[in-house]
Amino acid sequence: MNSSGLAIWAVNDANGHLMVNGNYLNNGDKTDLYLDIVHELYHVKQFMDGRELFDRRYDYVDRPTKLKLTATPCWKQNASDSATREF
Repeated sequence: MNSSGLAIWAVNDANGHLMVNGNYLNNGDKTDLYLDIVHELYHVKQFMDGRELFDRRYDYVDRPTKLKLTATPCWKQNASDSATREF
């Protein structure tokens, strides 16, 4: 989600297709794009493994498919701790 609450990326839970906002793809910060692509491709892998991406029993940030997903690509980009938290 961006600051206005609009989805930038999404994985279709019916077919696993990755959807992205074209404006963000064309104009977004390259580091943010890289981190988002890695993050969302991990969700595609989860979908392919049969994981439930949108388990409504959990709040969005507490879903098992969301946990421990953000930090690794940030570390690989040598992002600062504050940039990792922001992402």
